[in-house]
Amino acid sequence: MTIENGNIEAAVSGECKLPVGQLLKEAWRKVHDFKATFWLAMLLQVIILTVLLSLSIPLSHLFKLGGERALFFGNAAINIIFNMVQVTLEIGLIMLAVRRVSDLAIKSRMVVRYFNGAYLTSLFGLIFLMSLISFLIMTLDNKFSHLSYVWLLVFAIVHFVVILVLFYAAILVVDYGLEASTAIKQAAKVLFKKSPKLILVYLIMILVVLISVFPVVVGLMGFAILNYLKHSHELDVSMHSSMGWDIFFVICAILALNVVWVMPWVSNIVGLTYRAIFGVKANQ
Repeated sequence: MTIENGNIEAAVSGECKLPVGQLLKEAWRKVHDFKATFWLAMLLQVIILTVLLSLSIPLSHLFKLGGERALFFGNAAINIIFNMVQVTLEIGLIMLAVRRVSDLAIKSRMVVRYFNGAYLTSLFGLIFLMSLISFLIMTLDNKFSHLSYVWLLVFAIVHFVVILVLFYAAILVVDYGLEASTAIKQAAKVLFKKSPKLILVYLIMILVVLISVFPVVVGLMGFAILNYLKHSHELDVSMHSSMGWDIFFVICAILALNVVWVMPWVSNIVGLTYRAIFGVKANQ
């Protein structure tokens, strides 16, 4: 049994269904034949962002020559551009998952397909709004950090829901071709109704990701501790103890391989929640 394709009208009227267990299972089934495309798209994303970061270093030094004000505004512009490119690439990655869970053709290079005039104005406006709201909420969070943990939790949930609305609005822009303001209204009407289930889905997703990366964290911590003890001459590494550490690192590396499946699964979950709530235009 597969998740039904939703539509915006039914979603706004509250008729869409979001069965959590079924959604998680179907997202896992769709990982098959998606891993290679997903990781190639991720590699392309990393290459683009690395090139941008490499270009930002000499530009920052150039701004420094113009004084503190030029450095401030120059670095702010670089950060805004970097965030816009990064989020646009992430939307491209999620759209890959949306197409995968809808059994549509996918190619890794589709991750960059939304860098065109038809989407950029609306997308960049939404991304800028995301950054601004995150900044304001974090500022408020710091200002009221003396309050109880309940208030801090409220800030965190509000931040999560608002960013989620803007993120799904961005997907609506590239899928349905909606204007940014219309996409925000549609996403807000639906997601505030479905936020409890969505928060549950994302909490499960985050928990699984944390468990999946735990072997990586343990392996890196072990490597750092071993290097520290070696260089501080507090550890005399014999052949026997060296083999023990090697086995430890091999086990961590093997356990860490689960990430190859978990990360495409996570993308599929986001894609399926979108499809179940809003539907996919290519499927209409």
